[in-house]
Order: sequence, then structure tokens, then C-alpha cells
Amino acid sequence: MISTSAVDSYVEKNSSRFVDDLMELCTFPSISNHGLDAVKPARDWVAGRLARFTDRVETMEAGGMPALYAEVRGAGKRKLLLYEHYDVQPVDPLDLWESKPFEPVQKDGKLYARGVADDKADVMARIHALETLKSLGELPVTLRFFVEGEEEIGSKSFEKIAHAHAEKLRADGCLWESGGFDSAGRPTMFFGARGLLYVQLRVRLLDYDQHSGFASLYPSAAAYLIAALASLRDQDMNIRIEGFYDDMVKATDADRRMLAKIDPEVEERYEKLRKWRKERAEARKVEVQVIAPNAVLMAVARGAPRTLEELGRVEGMDPFRLQQYGDEILTALHSATQQQLL
Repeated sequence: MISTSAVDSYVEKNSSRFVDDLMELCTFPSISNHGLDAVKPARDWVAGRLARFTDRVETMEAGGMPALYAEVRGAGKRKLLLYEHYDVQPVDPLDLWESKPFEPVQKDGKLYARGVADDKADVMARIHALETLKSLGELPVTLRFFVEGEEEIGSKSFEKIAHAHAEKLRADGCLWESGGFDSAGRPTMFFGARGLLYVQLRVRLLDYDQHSGFASLYPSAAAYLIAALASLRDQDMNIRIEGFYDDMVKATDADRRMLAKIDPEVEERYEKLRKWRKERAEARKVEVQVIAPNAVLMAVARGAPRTLEELGRVEGMDPFRLQQYGDEILTALHSATQQQLL
């Protein structure tokens, strides 16, 4: 069995090289919505690094940006899937950057570059972890890497890839991207995540353009859309769609005992988090495009539980049921808009 002290020693000895590797990966402008030519150099670089420590590396494609798959066998029977992505978001607006996005800069113990936190640091942390473990002994489990190339544009071909390569991606567990530290400075691990749902609603009113000087006389499509969005929740920020919470599983006494053992201040810490992020279903991004007298509203809503009691666990939520919420939200928005127009 590999000791933690041996791991710490290896990491400390190689930490400068590890940071250099990460900085090199961050020099690739792998912006996925710029197309294949933009992401391919980063894909090839990551593939080369994975090839050093895994048994095989292959590319998986299904009409979108290419993903990488790599596997290294371990001593045990269990398999662990590691998900990351090597693509990044666009860099605009450039005038807000204090350094060039793809020329990494170290400042006050931190590294600044586009995509360093999301998600290239995770890519390299796991590759370096694999290197460390293989250098010190035998892996206890089989590791399967899946490194996506289009996460930042909605993982358009992810589902097709997953179906086509289901056996290769099958595992006993999966570590997703990212991570962090709590307010006490301790590393955290998440065992579930809430969903993300996009809806788009169009309102058409006048069939001709109108001067803004008559705004007090003619109806505003944008105003109706905003009011419709607000109708999705009540004054206590509860989502008003019927049945939305039916599948949520409340925290049990056993859950509370486990969390209290790990973190005695969990309730207080969760309350601080709730105050910092009040809304349960909040509009993280709202765009209103006014086209002549009509308007289009695009909203991204995320649901977040407010107390530990309301923390829904993944095993209680049917993923196929979640897909139905899109239609239900649109129905609610349509209804709210129609009531205003009547």
C-alpha cells in the first residue's frame, strides 16, 4: 500500500514541474466554439501526457469536438471514471484582463490564465496524481479518463459518445471535474449536483415597428417576458411549478449524524451559504433581445436548496423526470404571459 507520506514527498519534489506542465497546457487557446482547429492542439498535447502513464489513449468523436479516452489497469476489480474537459470559454472582453489570457502569470501564489480553474488544473492534477501513484507502486483500481472537448458549448455530442462507448465508460464510480475548499479551508467533495435547464420564450405583440415615444401607449414585449419569469417562484423563492419538489429526498437522521461528525458546524455553515445565495431558482443570465416590437427572453435557471432539510439527494431524482421540467417551465411562462395580455 502506498503511504501518504511517500505521496507528499513525491509531490513536493516535483511541484515546480507540475506547475510548469499546467502553465504549458494553459497556453493553448482551446476555445471550443472556435471550432476543431482551435481545440485540436490542446487535445493532442493532453493525449501525449496521458499516453505516458496509461495503457492506451484514443479519440472519441460523434460529430462535435473530439474527446479523449484513456485507461490504466489497477490491481483491484473496481473501476473509477475521471471526467474532465480541455476546452475553455471565450476571452472577451479583453480589456478586463490584467494579463494575456493564454500567457499564464503567477501572482501571489495563484496562477492566472483562461481555463486554468475550469478545467485545465483538474486535468493536470489527475494526470500528475496518476504519475505519482505509478511511480510509487501499483494502482489499487482501474482508472478510466474521459476528457471532453466541448463542455463549454453544451457537450453537444456527449450523449452520442456515451451511448456509443457505454462499456468503456462504465465504472463503479465517477469523479467529476472541479473541487474546492469550504469556509474553514478544508477540501470538499460533492456527492451530487443540481441540474441546469435552458428555456426560451418568444412574445410577439405588434406586427409593425413603433417609436419609443409611444412606449406608454403600446404594450412592451420585454416587460411581459420579465414578469412571466418572475412568476416561476413565490415571495419565499419557492418554485411554483406543481410537483417540482415531489422527488426530493430530505436529509435523514443518519445523514445528519454523518455530517455532524465530519463538520460540527455544518448547519451554521449551510445557513451562511444560504444567506450568501438567497434564491432557490435564480436567473443567472437573462438576455432580452428586442426585435422590432417583439422580444425574446433567454434565461438560465438553477435550483439551489436553502436548508439541509431541503437538500435533495441524487438517488431520489429521476433524470428523465428532470427533462419534463423544461416543458413545464415553458407552459408556466406562456400562461403567465397570456394572463398579462388578456
